[in-house]
Amino acid sequence: MRLFINLFVIVMLTITFVGRVNTRSANKPSLLERISSGTVVYNKEFYSDIAQVMGAKYDFNWKWLYGIWMREALILSNDPDVRGDRKVLENGKVVWLAHGVGQVHLKSARAHYDKNITSEQLMNPITNANASAKIFSDYLKLFNYDYEYAVAAYNAGPARIRPYATKNMRPFNYTDYVKDVIEYSQIGNG
Repeated sequence: MRLFINLFVIVMLTITFVGRVNTRSANKPSLLERISSGTVVYNKEFYSDIAQVMGAKYDFNWKWLYGIWMREALILSNDPDVRGDRKVLENGKVVWLAHGVGQVHLKSARAHYDKNITSEQLMNPITNANASAKIFSDYLKLFNYDYEYAVAAYNAGPARIRPYATKNMRPFNYTDYVKDVIEYSQIGNG
């Protein structure tokens, strides 16, 4: 079933991007090759299209995921290199804390999406989108499809939000994160 869903996503993305890709020369890689290699430049429409596919795949309103991505990776800045938060250790080694457009933490991706996923795999935008969408979908289920609680959990972690949810309190109404996601979800390409 998972193979079928992944093939479906690839087919949908291929169909979506046919009209957006310039005619390529014989030695220029295709869009799917560029996506796989991480060399494609992404834009808001790219992420909007992927969010729609992920929303359909995981059965939720895609605009909320798009809003999370806008807030997490600041897509509005038109930064084509959405790689993630990193920490440089004293020995010069770079450790990725969060990855890609969804700013997905490896521990969360392993808990919700694929227990064997690697940091390198999370740098792939399609893999990152899948992991991000699955995490958000799980949080929606955990909080009975309350999108604001799910967004807050995506940002702060479900353990920090659960005590407020059980009391039906919304301490995060004042937080910029939830407000920003709500705002960005309203402008989700459509």
